[in-house]
Amino acid sequence: MFEKGEIVSVCTLTGEFVGKFNDEASDSYLIEDPRLLMPAQQQGQYAFLPAVCMSGEKDPKRVKFNKSAVPFVVKTAAEVAKEYRQVVSGLVLPS
Repeated sequence: MFEKGEIVSVCTLTGEFVGKFNDEASDSYLIEDPRLLMPAQQQGQYAFLPAVCMSGEKDPKRVKFNKSAVPFVVKTAAEVAKEYRQVVSGLVLPS
């Protein structure tokens, strides 16, 4: 489906997450360095939260998403993937 390390968007029943595809099982997707994608105050802007839920551990390294709660997983748009890489690595990439 996806190559290991490819940046993907995981759309769930509770929100949208961006992370690195790691593995797929019959019942789940394993995603590395997931970030919850949230709308920002400025219209058309968004933010990457360093967690997958409000009470969860900050900066989880891997999260398993149950397929029963994931309608679809898609390749992340190039501009969003670029911003995700900057957030996760702390490096600013050239335009």
